[in-house]
Amino acid sequence: MPFTWKSLIFDFDNTLVASSIDFRGLKQEIIALLHQNDLAHDISLSSNPPLSKLSQIPLDLGLTEINSQIWKLIEIYEIEGMKEAILEENVTEVLLRLAQNYELSILTNNTAKLTLNTLKAFNLMDPFALIVSRDDNLPLKPSPEGLHFLINKMNYNPSQTLFIGDSPIDAIAAEQANIAFLAYKPKLEYFVERGVELSNVINNFNELENWLLNAKI
Repeated sequence: MPFTWKSLIFDFDNTLVASSIDFRGLKQEIIALLHQNDLAHDISLSSNPPLSKLSQIPLDLGLTEINSQIWKLIEIYEIEGMKEAILEENVTEVLLRLAQNYELSILTNNTAKLTLNTLKAFNLMDPFALIVSRDDNLPLKPSPEGLHFLINKMNYNPSQTLFIGDSPIDAIAAEQANIAFLAYKPKLEYFVERGVELSNVINNFNELENWLLNAKI
């Protein structure tokens, strides 16, 4: 019998909106900054570390100024990458239909300002009951804390909740929160690098409704 979902949580960047954020260039700058401050010499770009891990390194040592510099770099790259953002194909019509039967929310590591401004620009605020960003001061993905927060706010069980995202940190967060994960247009090489296995994948939002009706997890 197909599973009955109640709450759908979406990642934002490259799940709902296709951006051109240069994550490789950003990580390269952050790693260079850390090395200049005699930190994290064991970390290189080839290991593709998550931004949350890179930003945490100086914080763990009480080096708040370096941590602030990292987040300034991240925001610069995010703003630049969102200048030419476009909606993923078929997102608006699918979300409007889904909102009639499911509680929809967003969990993003981006800032609230950038997320809300982008959603408003695309007239895409209405389907979402709640949006959680890094400004909510919760540990960032791949931590499951943001998912736990949304599950509690939405008042649904983890078993009634599905997280939809594009990256390994989304999948890791879902696994740690003990909720199901659906990968959207994943770059499989990134998942292989992180040792993350995928069981459920879609490549277009038009596939989502049918998947929800027939999924057996």
